[in-house]
Amino acid sequence: MIFIMLSRVVSKMPKSKNIRVLMTVSRSDSPRTGGEKSNWYLQQGLTRSMACDFKVIDFEKAPYWIHLFRGRVNPIFFLMINVWYCYHIFSYKPAIFIEDHYFSRHCMLVNMLLPLLGHIKIFFLVRDLRFLQASTWAFFSLSFKLGMKRANTVVFNSEATKKALLPRVAFNGAIKVIYPGFDKHQTLTFNRVWGSTPVSLLFAGVIRPLKELDLVIHALAEVKSRSWVLHIAGRSDADPVYFMHIQKEIQRLGLHEQVHFLGQLDRKELEQAYQQAELFILPSRNEAFGQVFLEAMSWKLPVLASFSGGAVEILEHSGGGLLLPVGDVHAWAQALEGLLSDAQMRESMGEKAWQRSEQFGGWQQMVDSFVLLIQKRDADA
Repeated sequence: MIFIMLSRVVSKMPKSKNIRVLMTVSRSDSPRTGGEKSNWYLQQGLTRSMACDFKVIDFEKAPYWIHLFRGRVNPIFFLMINVWYCYHIFSYKPAIFIEDHYFSRHCMLVNMLLPLLGHIKIFFLVRDLRFLQASTWAFFSLSFKLGMKRANTVVFNSEATKKALLPRVAFNGAIKVIYPGFDKHQTLTFNRVWGSTPVSLLFAGVIRPLKELDLVIHALAEVKSRSWVLHIAGRSDADPVYFMHIQKEIQRLGLHEQVHFLGQLDRKELEQAYQQAELFILPSRNEAFGQVFLEAMSWKLPVLASFSGGAVEILEHSGGGLLLPVGDVHAWAQALEGLLSDAQMRESMGEKAWQRSEQFGGWQQMVDSFVLLIQKRDADA
């Protein structure tokens, strides 16, 4: 009798359901910039979530004998890493497999065997469009398209990325946009003094052609007589040839005393750079989202960006910056001329930039959106 009563009580108790989730990551031990940082925060959030039994496939922890063959065009490496990924997925048997598009070439075999995976649902994360560029190795592009086609849910990091990709790749899954978080300025105290001389400008990003640093240099050369100094924060080793070209252009245009390279900054150093600047400049041809814009705006920095990609979603109609024609040096020079001569305008735009940044959620909101999506898709089984 007692056993029957206890059985009835237990049967009426709410049952927790932990959803087995597996995710591809580059590294599982530290946050980085951009998409890798988003992955890190998502990984940490899903690990803590009571809704998930979460595990990662850490690419860097693949067996050393696989990494011995590591290379951009080494077919032996790609065969072995694909088998290694399949082994983890078939062993763990997750309900949800989160595949970052960066690892689509490592998961190509997984996506080909998808019909054999049965109940496993694949989330395909898309953070940029470089895999569809003409210069990209065909194998990368093919694996990207296969991952998109076979995914149950494609998660874009912005409406701009979704809009750019939809006409170019066929896929059958559901579509979801989840904005990444960003490192917000955590207090309401701002110590910036507007109207300093020279005006401090900040460029933050990896120094490579996509970021269009050369456009900034040439535009500033047209307003050389104004009092300004440009600080460039970011890695310079991504494209050594381009970096050398930038240095030569700075010398040729006589800007070497006004342009300073800070290198890659840690979190504290970057926050100091945000605080000391009065204008943030990043004319990237195509930022899929642009977390760095929101970071700068959260420090009340007005932003100059190209009318392209995620920058449009963030800045358009906000009053917190200007969207300028892609690659138009003269238009950028005119905008800089106006802002360098008007500290009151910079301050007003900076206030609106901060207000706009407050409308976007942080890292926890990004994680919460993923957890809700995981629960919904699991319930649809």
